[in-house]
Amino acid sequence: MTKRDYFAEIQDLRLRNPERKGSFDAMLYRLEPLHKSTNDLLKRRRLSVTQRELLRYVPVGAVACIEGYYKGIVRDLIDMGVPYRDNIVNLKEVKLTLEGLIGLHGGKATLGEFVSHFVGISNLEDIDKYISAILGIEFLKQLKSETGLPDKVFSGVSRAFELRHIVVHELAPNVHPTPREASEYVMWTFFLLMATERLLQGLLEGDTDT
Repeated sequence: MTKRDYFAEIQDLRLRNPERKGSFDAMLYRLEPLHKSTNDLLKRRRLSVTQRELLRYVPVGAVACIEGYYKGIVRDLIDMGVPYRDNIVNLKEVKLTLEGLIGLHGGKATLGEFVSHFVGISNLEDIDKYISAILGIEFLKQLKSETGLPDKVFSGVSRAFELRHIVVHELAPNVHPTPREASEYVMWTFFLLMATERLLQGLLEGDTDT
């Protein structure tokens, strides 16, 4: 088996994403066209076969926005320094080898890029695990209490994750959301990430004041 070159993979990510925008702005760049396309399909009285097929990939795009956003948050928080940099000891998935140390010392990647490369997000539980570890809080619990985000947002995002897994890994020809459902997956994704952004801004402003 060929040994993975994590730093080469990170360099490839940089090439595919040449402008290092903030995680929220980068997410919006991807989510806005998805929102417009689902709204367009909502207005149609009848969908063609190809349009119904395209609806199957809305959860895939929504989850890509979620994963990219939270991986970017992990990266950016760590690269901000303490206390978030020190909290990477809570991430057991990250195993720093001698090769990794040499690569980081040689500037092949930032520490945040390296750590976030090991972050895999397949459900809300993964988001809670990683963001809680880096921030040092119970993330989803605090997100709910401080932003008032309703349970239907979390259940909707969870369903998007489920459909994304089915569409990517199975044939499942009869599984696809309705235009209304697809539009809601995009909306729930936006609400989750907007609420996260608000919470993070409050936390970071608090750190700055102390």
